[in-house]
Amino acid sequence: MSDKIFKSSVLLVDDEEEILIVNEKMIKSEVDHVFTTTNPCEALEIVKKHRVDLAILDLKMPEMDGITLLSKLRLLSPNTSYFIYSAYGDKKSIQNALRIGIDDFIDKPCSIDYFKKAIKNALSKKQYEYLLSEIIEMLVSNCSQVSLQKFSQMSYKEKSKNINAILEIAKLKVFKRQNFYD
Repeated sequence: MSDKIFKSSVLLVDDEEEILIVNEKMIKSEVDHVFTTTNPCEALEIVKKHRVDLAILDLKMPEMDGITLLSKLRLLSPNTSYFIYSAYGDKKSIQNALRIGIDDFIDKPCSIDYFKKAIKNALSKKQYEYLLSEIIEMLVSNCSQVSLQKFSQMSYKEKSKNINAILEIAKLKVFKRQNFYD
């Protein structure tokens, strides 16, 4: 039986090829697909073409630093989890990365166990997000007059309004059941 959490993909971006090779070998058993690149522009193309659940970015790279790459990737793939992986963890860089929205800042080097555990935790969180999204879609399709297609095209505000209405209906049903048994 596989230890893989779900069909997951990780993008590793580092200007040092050797680090990419080592990290890829380390996590290959934990994920279904690992994309690697030394080129930040290629990382952008990978995210445009493929679903990436977690991107692990080096902070200091010659063509584009990790913070700039993070900003660009966030625009292309806002649901991806992001780690910065660097030997240069100065306070300002960490603060900038946190403002943009990273899930973790990992010091380079770190233990294999820590690295794998951080990845596994991030992918587990991503799995729960996917499951929650599926549950919400099922609720909408089963408890609402709104089609899934229409729901997926709604704005965040409209989706929230519909979900809140469904939750209120569910609360009423639970309340009725409790009163029935009292």
